[in-house]
Amino acid sequence: MERYHNEDLLGLTSFAKLQDLLARREAKDVSELEPFEDYERELGVAIRGVECDLKAQELARYDVDADTIMVAGHEYHKVLDKQPKPYSTSSGPVRVPRNLYRPKGGGKSICPLEL
Repeated sequence: MERYHNEDLLGLTSFAKLQDLLARREAKDVSELEPFEDYERELGVAIRGVECDLKAQELARYDVDADTIMVAGHEYHKVLDKQPKPYSTSSGPVRVPRNLYRPKGGGKSICPLEL
């Protein structure tokens, strides 16, 4: 099975944004700093961005990528491949690519990630 999870924070755009925020803040003289509340708000947004990216990667690990799967003794065939879908998390919304499977002979499709 393909490994979706990427634990390398340096590869995340959200982590680069966090690093940029911290570098800009560090480069300023104390007299140039914006109010702490503004920094706190911007830091929170940046941290939640990293959280969302990591949660999206973790959710993607629950998906299955196969042509055919068996669920409760029924055979399902892949009908959609890695279609992004929004999910809600405590850090904010994330988009996760997932696969959909339909039972042999027709019927309601399922997503392994959601099982």
